[in-house]
Amino acid sequence: MLPVQKLHYHLEVSPRIGYSLDPDFSFEKIVAPYAQSERAAQKATILQMATMYTVFGGILLNLGVTLANQGSQVIANGSYVGAGVS
Repeated sequence: MLPVQKLHYHLEVSPRIGYSLDPDFSFEKIVAPYAQSERAAQKATILQMATMYTVFGGILLNLGVTLANQGSQVIANGSYVGAGVS
């Protein structure tokens, strides 16, 4: 019987038969780490967007207070509405 040589880790080659799939090959084992980092990336994106909206809302609120103190009540009201939306 001729020896079987491993090519990569999911294909075996036999000089007489040709290529055959490795029975221990698992697509889920290969994909699992990538799916985990994808979920982590989605969580990081959500947290980053929440932080940006919070900072933007704080800036608009601060701008509204500053404008109200200087007498521009109409523009300050618009800034308050923008802070509430964001």
